Amino acid sequence: MYMNTGYIGLNVKNAQSRRAVMGLQGLFLDENGTKKSFFINEDKDNPILFVEDGKVFKTNFNFINSADELVYTMEGKESVNRYCFFVPDNFEGTILIPKERLIEYNNDSKVLERNITIESIGFHVVDGPLVIKSVFVVNKTQDKVKDAIEKYLNKELEKRITPFWEEKKNGKAIMYDESVALIERSGDVVYGKLLYTPTKILSVKDATLNIEYENGKDYIWAQGTNMIYLGYHSDIYYFTDDMMNGINPDKKMLNPSSSGVEILFNGEEFDGGTVTRFGNSLYVPHAWNSFNDYGSQLVSSILYSRQISVTYEYEIDKNTQNNVLYVGNEDVNTGKLEKVKNKLNNDEDLNVLFIGDSIFSGFDSSLTEYRRPFMPDMSTLVKDGLQMHTKGKIILDNVAVAGDTVEKAYNRVWKKFNEENKGEFYSKYDLLILSIGMNSPEMILKGDGTVSNYKDTVLGMIDMIRYKNPDMEVLLVSCMSPNKAVEEGSGSNWATKNMDGQGDVLIELIDEREGIAVVDFFEIHKSYLEVKDFIAMSSDNFRHPNDWLIRMYATNILEKIIR
Repeated sequence: MYMNTGYIGLNVKNAQSRRAVMGLQGLFLDENGTKKSFFINEDKDNPILFVEDGKVFKTNFNFINSADELVYTMEGKESVNRYCFFVPDNFEGTILIPKERLIEYNNDSKVLERNITIESIGFHVVDGPLVIKSVFVVNKTQDKVKDAIEKYLNKELEKRITPFWEEKKNGKAIMYDESVALIERSGDVVYGKLLYTPTKILSVKDATLNIEYENGKDYIWAQGTNMIYLGYHSDIYYFTDDMMNGINPDKKMLNPSSSGVEILFNGEEFDGGTVTRFGNSLYVPHAWNSFNDYGSQLVSSILYSRQISVTYEYEIDKNTQNNVLYVGNEDVNTGKLEKVKNKLNNDEDLNVLFIGDSIFSGFDSSLTEYRRPFMPDMSTLVKDGLQMHTKGKIILDNVAVAGDTVEKAYNRVWKKFNEENKGEFYSKYDLLILSIGMNSPEMILKGDGTVSNYKDTVLGMIDMIRYKNPDMEVLLVSCMSPNKAVEEGSGSNWATKNMDGQGDVLIELIDEREGIAVVDFFEIHKSYLEVKDFIAMSSDNFRHPNDWLIRMYATNILEKIIR
């Protein structure tokens, strides 16, 4: 009866200012008339889709965690043995659950691919209420919903990962949704800086991409410059000088060890995470206790509520465009990935392994935190970007772990290597993408500038992973720059000085092993910092990227692989 079903659709309204947890379940009669239960399962290849105001986003990774602890997953959470998903705050729209996600209880059988009859449908809701307006079936043979959704998602993906330096028309390129922070500077002037000087501003929106600002009222672009100024009657929030230095409205320094504090800035209350000071700078660390409170956010909104998104045209001129670096205009050999490129061109399947720390694991894309505009994490952008260039299947496994140092990452590889018959687990991969070092910068360079054991440790990881598959190619990615203002305020140069040599160390490995290439993202990010403010590109103002900088990571990684 449901053999031609594509999706189960739900029209849902969440009127709350916090997200809710929801699961779908029910009873059905099987082929023999026996009554049985069905639930939602885990399925990476068939993400749940959300449609709201003509926009679509999809959940990406699926992790089943302990049902007893009611903890986070990337898509939702498991609750009393039910696989659930988040419904965003103030969401009013359609949720499309692929038919492949409905399985028989205690059985992997996909119920909608059998000759069964659904007898009843129920919902598991935590932190409601939710208004469920209707339930419907989308027939895959008669409805073009899937094609329309894929077309929309591909268009969004192209905007996010197409190299901004590529010519679109008449020597001009387009930068989509560049993140800018308006900051109070000397003379009480408030403005932010773009990477390039526009020839035309196409749109200025808030970080959610839902609110579009008006030229003249909200912002003023000084034509012929890369400056965006605060308008005289603006609705855009900005960073005051005190805020940038970690000083609260009472002119008191924020406690660097405070946790979960509520701070009042310009009449706004920010209680969605921790707001503190590191050195003499505003710092928004991750509120780890939020993992047990699924109504909270992982980082405070104080940063992203003050980051605007600017789309603009600019003229391509390598001699005048601020010496911005990107893959393809480096002045050193960064290696090639010929075997991977050939697989893509020949439409062969490609198995990719992602290893790194929190930046690679998914922090802090808006989808990871389940807030608008729901931009996927870096590994998903890379996977989807590769898929656009081949008819083969891209299989990407992300085993990056937040908080990993170089030593911890090495030990994980070593353990897997010994547990799995000297790396049998790794032998299936065609490409390793590795980025590690942000949590142990002291290991990269010693104080006297000599190379430490960072190089040998990374090389040891590569050799173990490629032990049974020496044809596997490797893309090494240096980390973004941490915030120099933080370390200067804390009286230390432990981070930036050491990290500055990471790319050079990785590039040396190209001559020591075959099949290695490098994206020196530290140098790329450093070229951005010659023009832009760090706080405009970060989610925590210390060492994590925001949506835009995650896109820049992914764009350069893809450019290195594909071109």
